[in-house]
Amino acid sequence: ENGGAVVIKAGESHADSKKGGGVFITSGAGTSAQEGSGGELVMMAGNAEGSSAGDGGRVEIRGGKAVGGRGGDVAVSGGNSYSGDGGALILQGGSSETGTGGDVIVDAGESGTHEESKEGMIRIAPTSASYVRIGRSGSKTVRTDVFGDLTVHGSFVSTNSMVFQDTYAERVHVSQEQDLVIQEETRVPKITGLDSEDVSATPTSTLTLDAGQGGSDQWIEIGPWEAEYITIGGKNNNASHGARDQSALLLRQGYDEADKRLQMNRTGAILMQAAASMPILIHTNPTRGTNNTGGDIDMLVGSGDTGHGGNMTLTSGDTVDARHRGGFLTLTAGGNNNTVGGRGGVVKVTGGFAGGTTDCDLDYYECGGLNITVAMYEAVLHGCTTKNSTHFLCSSLDVSSDQRTAVLGGCTQKCLGGAVEVSGGLSSGGVGGAVVVTGGATSSTDPYARGGNVEVRGGTAALGSGGAVLLSSGRSAQRSSGEVLVRTETSGNDGVSGEISVETGASAVGDSGGITLATGSAMTGAGGDVNLLVGSGDTENGGAVVIKAGESHADSKKGGGVFITSGAGTSAQEGSGGELVMMAGNAEGSSAGDGGRVEIRGGKAVGGRGGDVAVSGGNSYSGDGGALILQGGSSETGTGGDVIVDAGESGTHEESKEGMIRIAPTSASYVRIGRSGSKTVRTDVFGDLTVHGSFVSTNSMVFQDTYAERVHVSQEQDLVIQEETRVPKITGLDSEDVSATPTSTLTLDAGQGGSDQWIEIGPWEAEYITIGGKNNNASHGA
Repeated sequence: ENGGAVVIKAGESHADSKKGGGVFITSGAGTSAQEGSGGELVMMAGNAEGSSAGDGGRVEIRGGKAVGGRGGDVAVSGGNSYSGDGGALILQGGSSETGTGGDVIVDAGESGTHEESKEGMIRIAPTSASYVRIGRSGSKTVRTDVFGDLTVHGSFVSTNSMVFQDTYAERVHVSQEQDLVIQEETRVPKITGLDSEDVSATPTSTLTLDAGQGGSDQWIEIGPWEAEYITIGGKNNNASHGARDQSALLLRQGYDEADKRLQMNRTGAILMQAAASMPILIHTNPTRGTNNTGGDIDMLVGSGDTGHGGNMTLTSGDTVDARHRGGFLTLTAGGNNNTVGGRGGVVKVTGGFAGGTTDCDLDYYECGGLNITVAMYEAVLHGCTTKNSTHFLCSSLDVSSDQRTAVLGGCTQKCLGGAVEVSGGLSSGGVGGAVVVTGGATSSTDPYARGGNVEVRGGTAALGSGGAVLLSSGRSAQRSSGEVLVRTETSGNDGVSGEISVETGASAVGDSGGITLATGSAMTGAGGDVNLLVGSGDTENGGAVVIKAGESHADSKKGGGVFITSGAGTSAQEGSGGELVMMAGNAEGSSAGDGGRVEIRGGKAVGGRGGDVAVSGGNSYSGDGGALILQGGSSETGTGGDVIVDAGESGTHEESKEGMIRIAPTSASYVRIGRSGSKTVRTDVFGDLTVHGSFVSTNSMVFQDTYAERVHVSQEQDLVIQEETRVPKITGLDSEDVSATPTSTLTLDAGQGGSDQWIEIGPWEAEYITIGGKNNNASHGA
């Protein structure tokens, strides 16, 4: 039979608010101050010493039940100590030599309500413990399985891999329905997704980091405090698992394609996009107040060793909304708000460096797949005229339409430095976009502070010619080409408008560069005008137009000429040459203001001959030669202007060295003085008049001393005629011909020179010779 039991039972109590009797088992105290020890209290169930499967006796310690009150507690604790160590509390399952060791089960009491808030809790170290160790005793480490959620309210430290899996084999097991909840910090060297051996089915190797649904801040922070480097993606050469050359990366704010914000695919391409209507802002942190410089932002395309270098494209946004524009593309350098000499930053746009020094073909350009000579390239840039439907004439070179289109479309050349192209936008139905280059404005009140310059310079060269500056308007396939307008802006209230200077640079060897101002030729219309106009003024003299050729300081060389030539009319059908009109300005005020003066003067000389002035009408092959008209100005109420023709004087005052006035010295067959059309006017000659041919008078020829109504020849002067004088009548002076008493005697006498001193009357043609007598028809002195 079973062994006999030892039953110790206290008395019951049936009184209200009273409790049953207690059972107290206490071992003896060791009261000696010299290492006195308390007695042991050993409660041990009986052994089962048979070799068959008999169980050892059970030890059960249980608090008392209650109906309406609280069940009794069971308190098992090690003994306290004042100066030594507190006693240990050891809960250990029984060992077995060949069977399974006994479990240690710690469980809370359940509630019949099955409400989670009323279930009992298992609490380890709720008050005093400073350290809790689970799964290791001495040097032995065992696994710990947690079924259900694990919440860590302090730091979580893992000294090895932490793997989430669905199998229950060799590693920590957390089922797919469970979470690991840690309320503070988790410290691990590595977090990875599941491997194939971690799950029984096809693994989901994705590793997800996400914020929780509670709290006010739902952020994911990576490296917010201590991290010196943060690496996402890439290759780990020392890794033993999946060392890939390139990993795809994706930052997104939703699940749609438009929600992708930063994407890098496996080839290394990068996509960055903002949400609709949202900007992308890239900037360095401001350093104002830190005594540091602002950080740089560098955007670089990587270099290569095969093919062309990589492109960089900045494009603002398109729109399809009616009557709206595409987005602006703005490049702005940094400002400086310091009032002490603060300067704005510079915007630099530079073409790429060309490092080639060999295999450079400087004779040809490659334009749209065509080889174009440098001469043709420059001729097209200088402008072309239409030759026929398929060819153009560009600076005397014949250029096909394909060649011209290729040049205007852009060209390249071996060893050619990269170009900088700035183009307005294409328009499908309206005006193409403008290119506006504006110097910076200034708000300074200093009178010497001015707006910023707009400077366009060709490139410098070490040996060859410097780069050209070409300003060309746009061509139209059907209508007019664009204008080129160069002007200064209207001045402010207290200033003057700016000047325009067009000049070529000085030359160290050879001629300096010329300036050509020309309009293009026209196929069916007139060539364009060239207008040099000075603006009007209201307080000072009108502005001058000054055209001055260059001086020459070289021996035996002359200064540059000024050539003004109107256009030829080359048509065989009544083509006429263009007019050349030089006109001084009118004086249009009603008071006595003079009209402008026209002065044409040959150049002075020191040891040589002064410059001639040649004014002549145009020659003609079969028509009349052009007339030369010298005419003084007319006046409605005042005196008409004189025509003064005078020869140059000589400082020696020698008559032989005085200049002469010569009319018709070579080609004229007739000289008319004093008559134009039907009008006849008097001609006054002061000094001797010598006629080296016949002298014909169609009316009376009177010698007088008064200067009134007739030709005046003073008494001290003679009329010298070396050949024949033809007149109808020769008489002495009348009373009205002289101021004093007239000498009316008419004297015919031979001269003192020559070998024959005769007076001949009627030696050849006269039929009758009458001396004396009466002329009945005369009105004088009958």
